[in-house]
Amino acid sequence: MAAREFLKQCTPQLGLIRHDKNPECPPYPRGGFLTGPISLESVIRYFEGLRRITAIFEPANPLVNGHNMNLLFESRNDVVVEVVGPGFDASDLQRGDLSPHESWTFDVSSTGLVQSGRQVYRTSVEAYQQSVKDRIKKIDHKIRNSPDSVIASQVCAELGVSPTTTEYLRRVGAPILRISKYASIEKYKIVCALEEIVESEVLTRFRRQTGAEYPLLVSASYVNHGAQLVFWDIVSPALKYEGSRPAKRLPISWEGD
Repeated sequence: MAAREFLKQCTPQLGLIRHDKNPECPPYPRGGFLTGPISLESVIRYFEGLRRITAIFEPANPLVNGHNMNLLFESRNDVVVEVVGPGFDASDLQRGDLSPHESWTFDVSSTGLVQSGRQVYRTSVEAYQQSVKDRIKKIDHKIRNSPDSVIASQVCAELGVSPTTTEYLRRVGAPILRISKYASIEKYKIVCALEEIVESEVLTRFRRQTGAEYPLLVSASYVNHGAQLVFWDIVSPALKYEGSRPAKRLPISWEGD
């Protein structure tokens, strides 16, 4: 398998697994986990059996994420941003697994300038500590069961996952074990993400291709202990479980390319 041989040439020999289907339909197995070249074929064949495509990304381990965001463009000019902290994942927000640790609102001018950002909610110490317990429980279940228990055991053996999840989190340096109270994201990091989205005009192209209108949701993470900003998904609530099926599909125009 070409993908397996490619992973063998990488350092480390790991890939982050993502998957998708159009139109989306049940079941909804969890992605966003690491695998190595030995278990890769089993993972791909599993998703092929569900008629899903598999994408292999650079090994950005979600266990060592920095802050993670859902950026909801209610319109071209009004944005609500929900954030969970280091060691959490954008999927915690997307799937409603956890409540946000903080929320912000931003205005975007007609010329694309990000302005007037303010924090409107911040979690309590008690709520944050409970979210840590819930997150560790979710991680434990994911490690032992994604995409199913048989393949998960193969992946754990290949990655050298410790018998206990807490021990494994400590070994990989997961920040969730080091933080006792929530530390808010720096405002400039949200602004950077918003500027990247606005300047790329990706939402305009997404709307043109799918026929979707606002609201539109973009998820993003500061991966590798917060060193790199990665965008994961653009979701239209109206199309989420229907796939992109406009009456007439239009090609994307890549201005400047």
